[in-house]
Amino acid sequence: MEDEPRRANPELANRRRDVLVKAGYAEILEKGIPGTTLDSVVARAKSSKGGALYYFPTKEDLLYAVLEWLLRQLHRTLDEVVEAQSSARGKLVAELEVLFHSAEVNRKLYLVLFDFVAWGSRLPRFKSLLLPSSKLVIVAMRRLWSWACENSSSGGLALGTPRRPSAPWWTDIACNG
Repeated sequence: MEDEPRRANPELANRRRDVLVKAGYAEILEKGIPGTTLDSVVARAKSSKGGALYYFPTKEDLLYAVLEWLLRQLHRTLDEVVEAQSSARGKLVAELEVLFHSAEVNRKLYLVLFDFVAWGSRLPRFKSLLLPSSKLVIVAMRRLWSWACENSSSGGLALGTPRRPSAPWWTDIACNG
């Protein structure tokens, strides 16, 4: 009986890759992108350099994977909180709480995201990930604006002051009336 070649276990490969990505996130959080190296990620993940290079031949590949993972987590969280709400207002409030709750609660997320925005804005590969996410924030802000327009005539804005707010630059929505 001839020995079969060793087959890769995709589940194990995904777990190893995820450990490296999460270690990369932790390194970026602690040291920033410039201070993060493949070696520091390997050490944190308790992995081998060869294993890391198999999944991420360059630091840029690792950083891209970390950004993808981070944005996936953010989108998943937003989807979950929106699905838990029944009213449009509840969905909007839930989205805004996740995105803008407080700087302290979301401190880690913002530290890493802003680091990526500053560093990755020069690289087309990273822009393709960052632009849809910034659009997501603008969409949430537009939804809030739309709700504000709908509720301004009934005195729902500014502690009951009935007025129409002026449209900020990020809206394509004009309050009628």
